[in-house]
Order: sequence, then C-alpha cells, then structure tokens
Amino acid sequence: MQPTLVIDGTKSSPEIILDPREGIFSFSGTSMSEDAVGFYMPIIDWLKKYALDPNPMTQVKFKMTYFNTASSKLLWEIMSLLQDIYSNGHKVKIDWIFQDEDEDMEEAGEIYAERMDIPINLIISED
Repeated sequence: MQPTLVIDGTKSSPEIILDPREGIFSFSGTSMSEDAVGFYMPIIDWLKKYALDPNPMTQVKFKMTYFNTASSKLLWEIMSLLQDIYSNGHKVKIDWIFQDEDEDMEEAGEIYAERMDIPINLIISED
C-alpha cells in the first residue's frame, strides 16, 4: 500500500491529503499555481497507483475556494481517475463543498457532476 500523501496548502496551491488506509482524500483551498502540471502530476501519478488496488470505498472531499483554468483541467483528470475506480466496481463518494455565496465553485461542481459518470454530491459548506 502506498504511503499517505500530504501536501500543505499555500496561497497558490491547495492542501492535499490522500490517505489510502482509510480511503479518505481531501482537496481544499486555492489552486492557481503557474505550474499546475508540476503541482498535480505527483498527485495524478499517486492516484494511478492507488487505482490499481483501491479500497472498497473511497471518500473524496473537494473544498476548493478558487482554481484557475490550468488547474481545472488537472482536476478533471483527477475526477476521471476516480471515475475509473468507480467504473471498476468500487464505491467512490465525492463531495463537492462550496460556500453558499460562491456561485463559481457551485457552478464548477455542477459541471463536473453533469459530465462525469460518477455521483457527485453538491454540498453547501456549514462553516
């Protein structure tokens, strides 16, 4: 089993926690790195390895406050990997959490939910 991947958030990159033992993944914060590919490729590579032998249940929380276009393409790739896990018969629960007034993040969640063949729960943040 892979080790847990933890990347601390910064002003321009989100906090990432990928815990394979618990099957709990978290993406939170802002993603506007000028090198989005450089930031996300280790995460995508990690997820590709995880997808070879995933937990029976994987829970994913996206609580993004902002992401740029480059990041959105890589988030799409992450969603696609999660969808592959789901399509291969494993349970995957995705929560897309956004602030009540944040129409951009709500709309982004709706777009992912419409275009993916995996259930995505749109949730208004309580905090």
